[in-house]
Amino acid sequence: MKVKNGFVIFFVVLIVLFSACTNPVGGGSGDNPPPVTNSPVVTGVTINPATAEVSKGGTQQFSATVTGNNNPAQTVTWTVTGGVSETVINSNGLLTVAANETAKTLTVKAVSTVEPSVSGTATATVKEIVVIPSSILTIEQYPASYGVVDLKSGSYSQNTPIDIKATPNSGYQFIGWTVRAGTATFGKPANANTTVTIGSNATIRANYLATGADYRGEIGKFSLNVTGAFVARLNISYLKGDGTWARLEATDDINVGNTKTADPGDKGIPDGSVVRIYSSVSGGTAREGDEYFMYKKGSSKTASYTHSGTTLVGNKLTFDGIK
Repeated sequence: MKVKNGFVIFFVVLIVLFSACTNPVGGGSGDNPPPVTNSPVVTGVTINPATAEVSKGGTQQFSATVTGNNNPAQTVTWTVTGGVSETVINSNGLLTVAANETAKTLTVKAVSTVEPSVSGTATATVKEIVVIPSSILTIEQYPASYGVVDLKSGSYSQNTPIDIKATPNSGYQFIGWTVRAGTATFGKPANANTTVTIGSNATIRANYLATGADYRGEIGKFSLNVTGAFVARLNISYLKGDGTWARLEATDDINVGNTKTADPGDKGIPDGSVVRIYSSVSGGTAREGDEYFMYKKGSSKTASYTHSGTTLVGNKLTFDGIK
């Protein structure tokens, strides 16, 4: 009887061990244990840009990158501190600085929505609004029918180069820009395509001449030396705004061996006019210079000429240069 009981006990233990091997503790069956799930872990939040300058009344876009393990969500909560209540940042990271902001710096913060204890910060420096003064620029063309300018008269920022281009009409050439009034400077005043910078209300002008005309630049006076056997007078022709020419007598008689000088402005010729010399001969053939100049009142430059010859008809007018 004892042997039988021992056998029964041994048989029961054997069954229990077999059951434990085929059905492990923890559930499941066979070789497929239940999967283990790992939660995301946030290790840091970085804001881009880390620093920024924002003008009062301006905006700045920020973005945030959440780093960590197991692909944490990139969502954050944005806040801004250090400024007035009107300075705010929205849920997309767009900072708007109030026009009345008094703070010099602001702190932008992004907090992870997965792990609120982890955040990143950036600094925004508040700049004063810089107001660039403007002035009125008036654009003229001389003569008016000789070409076109792509820039229109109007209000423009001071001390800021403005692109400008003059295009002469067929049969004419551009000879330069001039300042008629106020304060203005050109990048390259001799170039049709250049820049103009104004420092106050200013009037500028694009100047033209007929194609092929021999333009020599600015002068303040003409001089005429008579060496021929005749009496001459210095006259000045000038181009009017409507494209027609006018002529004024600038001196009285100039006898052989004498020189006289004339300032076009003394005869009422407008400053900035295109001018050329005309020498009239008493009882003989007059001669007109082939050179053209821009009259600049007050300029020390003089266009010098000599009128020579031995007869009233066979005389010659020669340009001696600008002196």
